[in-house]
Amino acid sequence: MTIKDFRIEPPPNDHGSKPLFRIIYTIDVNGDSPQKAAEYAYELMADSESMRPVLDVIDGKGCVVRIDLSVDTYCAAAEYLAEQGRKIFTGYMNGGLWNARCMDASIESKKQGNKVAYESLIKFGEQYSKGLTATEQEQWSTIKAEAAAMLKRRPCRCELSQVGMPAKKHPCKKCRALLQACDYILDCLNVGGEQSRQFAEEIAYLRKTIREARK
Repeated sequence: MTIKDFRIEPPPNDHGSKPLFRIIYTIDVNGDSPQKAAEYAYELMADSESMRPVLDVIDGKGCVVRIDLSVDTYCAAAEYLAEQGRKIFTGYMNGGLWNARCMDASIESKKQGNKVAYESLIKFGEQYSKGLTATEQEQWSTIKAEAAAMLKRRPCRCELSQVGMPAKKHPCKKCRALLQACDYILDCLNVGGEQSRQFAEEIAYLRKTIREARK
């Protein structure tokens, strides 16, 4: 069906307990036909590795608000860069330049948004990684790749609770599986005797992680 002079109207009047919104997801894709383009667009929408989109939300009065769903993932990615960067930017960087840049990024996130903070840490890390050893440079590349992957990953409902969205009463299936894996590893390590002493740091870290995840 071909429609000329296409317009997007506000949602119909609704008397439900919550307001009704019309969500517009706009994307440009190539395709051999409209059908192929539509199918490819749907694949991108359903792909868990796709970047979280920018959506236009229309209320019943026709007012439009643009929502960037990637904002929260930029926050998590920037925090990951800051934390992991401290492990390789040591020496004069540790407690000095890197921590100072992390503080700058925190200020930038409040003034200009999380994306600016993320890009600032990437730029700074790239600049100073040139003075690292080959092994440390490889670690920095891995950290960057992990942070970039976080931008594409759809956070679970448990994570969304940390940015003000409704949380599930119980951990989601993915988080339960991770907790079970942590419990199993902890049980394997913490068997007492010399092994427990040898892995005391790892055992303490696992216990702390599991305890915080179950709060």
